[in-house]
Amino acid sequence: MTHINTDDIFKNLGNDMRLIRNGSKTPVFKGVLQPLRYKNKMYLEGTPTPIGLNEENYYLYIGPGKYDISAGFKDATLVCGGIRYGFDRCERFKTAGKTAYIWGIAKTVN
Repeated sequence: MTHINTDDIFKNLGNDMRLIRNGSKTPVFKGVLQPLRYKNKMYLEGTPTPIGLNEENYYLYIGPGKYDISAGFKDATLVCGGIRYGFDRCERFKTAGKTAYIWGIAKTVN
């Protein structure tokens, strides 16, 4: 299987964001942050946000593999559009033995 290069996808579709962990910050990078919705699309009472309707403040994060926070993700904070997010879950997606991207479930934090 060929390794998937996600850089172009993030560059064209992503939002500017940064990860903070143990006091150190990544450079600003492009990633995807999408509100999670019910499967049956019953989200009419959600809260509008700049990136879509918000259900219970949970979001799907997909970011570049070079910022692998899958180990110790509970200590990581994502900042996107001036809003801070913590992670409830985070894992690698690998192809051809290399991390193609990181996905996680993020939630707004104060």
